[in-house]
Amino acid sequence: MKNTFQSYVAIGDSLSEGLGDSGFSVDRRHCGWTDRLAGLLNMQAKNAGSNFRYANLAIRGSKMASILGEQLDAALALKPDLVTIMAGANDFMSSPEKLIKMDQQFRLSLARLTGAGIQVLVANTISPTHLRVFKPLTKKSLVVTHMIEKAAADFGVAVLDVHRIEHLQDLNYWAADMVHFSQHGHIKVANKAAAQLGLNYRVAEVAHDDLQEIKRTILETLAWIKRDVIPFVKRRITGVSSGKGITAKYPSLIAFETTAIQNLEFTGLTSPAALAA
Repeated sequence: MKNTFQSYVAIGDSLSEGLGDSGFSVDRRHCGWTDRLAGLLNMQAKNAGSNFRYANLAIRGSKMASILGEQLDAALALKPDLVTIMAGANDFMSSPEKLIKMDQQFRLSLARLTGAGIQVLVANTISPTHLRVFKPLTKKSLVVTHMIEKAAADFGVAVLDVHRIEHLQDLNYWAADMVHFSQHGHIKVANKAAAQLGLNYRVAEVAHDDLQEIKRTILETLAWIKRDVIPFVKRRITGVSSGKGITAKYPSLIAFETTAIQNLEFTGLTSPAALAA
């Protein structure tokens, strides 16, 4: 597996689009774990004397069918060196019959990407254990995660193991809406991806022990229900995706300016142990 790439395309849902990251509500550009990973890839390429370009086709609310449909078609047309896929978080409630179709589509997508000579890093799904109310979804998330991991193993594709990142059980790593990564979460996932790809750089993280414990009051929970839960339920009932009318923030490969990423500080790694961390 090579660790220097000249082009990278991210496909996925809101987590790959970057929702929840610092500054996203003002300007979604240069936000999210995928954009932060692109910054690391850019540094790796520059230090190898290569140019780097990046596209992000992820759209919030996207289910696996659209991610591995329109988004995948667009990604293949760009002919990148690397593609990351984060899909499945919006498919937890799928019926067993739909899961079978998802598995088939996922495998076909991996065949198309690897057949085109593109290196693929596929993320499994989050484990929604950070809030007690999400616990009923844990088994469903594990079903989708196992499906993704089995398909990836059969195609020899690397897996970004988001499902088992222990720190994601901590509310510090989640945005106020509790369903998207916070800045700390996006950085954690970007660094996990960088380690999986064998990159020589990481985004500097605040040590977990230095983060303040978050305690949600009843008033904060009620505000969350009004601000985030009720609109989500309304969208589910009406069948209107949160991504309606939203277009990809980087629909074509562009030169990516690392220095524009929000709250960015890079760490260079040299020892084999550090690179694997």
